[in-house]
Amino acid sequence: ENLRAATKVVNGQNRRSAQANNKSSGLLGVAYIRHTRKFTAYIDKNGSRKYLGLFEKKEDAHDAYLRAKRDLHEGCTI
Repeated sequence: ENLRAATKVVNGQNRRSAQANNKSSGLLGVAYIRHTRKFTAYIDKNGSRKYLGLFEKKEDAHDAYLRAKRDLHEGCTI
């Protein structure tokens, strides 16, 4: 009775940590771009990726990701 009905997509949107293969930043939605020496933020929605920008600090990129996640992902609990 304490469980909510959620689709596989909504449950996937509830991810709270980066996947094990994200070694560049270790943060969800953030990757390090070696040739620019900056961090990029991105978010996936309905099978397409939305670019959120380039950032000097990985924490700034992660903040941009979290703001977008709260706006775009209906199942977001962060």
